Amino acid sequence: MNQMERKEKGMLYRVDDPEIRKLQNHQLVLLADYNRMDLADWTSRRALLMELFASFGKDSFVEGRIDANWGGYFCHVGNHVYISFNLTMVDDGEGRIEDHALIGPGVTLISGSHPNDPMLRKDLWQYTDPVRIGENAWIGAGAIVLPGVSIGRGSMFGLEVQLHILCRMAVCLRGIHAGSFADWVKRTSRVTAAAVSWMKC
Repeated sequence: MNQMERKEKGMLYRVDDPEIRKLQNHQLVLLADYNRMDLADWTSRRALLMELFASFGKDSFVEGRIDANWGGYFCHVGNHVYISFNLTMVDDGEGRIEDHALIGPGVTLISGSHPNDPMLRKDLWQYTDPVRIGENAWIGAGAIVLPGVSIGRGSMFGLEVQLHILCRMAVCLRGIHAGSFADWVKRTSRVTAAAVSWMKC
């Protein structure tokens, strides 16, 4: 099994693998081209986004620059998605932004991480854990979505929320959340008892 196959299976893999680096560098060149484009030229920007991302849906829109260490290569963007300014993605693993989702300015989506063992980190091993933004979810300005988080359809997250794996007590987060580590503000849909049991992650 090569390093890319290990990567795609969520196993530890070496980030200095030559084939991985070659593909990643190609993506970064394209991303640099995108970030230099005229913001008013949406037709050209969209065409390049469709090349950069794993998929980029109908009537989806990005306001400005994107910073991402894979240029969206593993990220699927659904239809009618709105992404505001300064999206940052540590997008080593799969990401999914489903139909009608809203992504506020300065949001960070992270699907790549490092092992706890310092010796493995020293030897440049890392792993991926996918993130998902559910249909019609709204992620507020400055939110950080960490590896492994799946956000339920119709959810809303307030300014500068940090969403991490410890918050994912059920299959996904649903409802309205705000504040540091996602204080629970209001339930907007039925969720499992396990998910309701936490008030502050």
